Amino acid sequence: MMDLNDEQYHRLQHAIALTRESLAIAAELGDDLSAFQLKHALHSLHYISELARLIHQKCPEGLAGVA
Repeated sequence: MMDLNDEQYHRLQHAIALTRESLAIAAELGDDLSAFQLKHALHSLHYISELARLIHQKCPEGLAGVA
């Protein structure tokens, strides 16, 4: 399982936001992203973001103290 402290959580959220923005720009520029690829990439980012949020809410100092 992952350990996420506050700094790691915020860095992960920032990376996810940048990746979403990059995918949106790539789609606007007509890069070779199919609708299927874009949909699944965004779905994966959403899943990762929600998982990180849930882990962080459950134990903000990280999971090391829970085990």
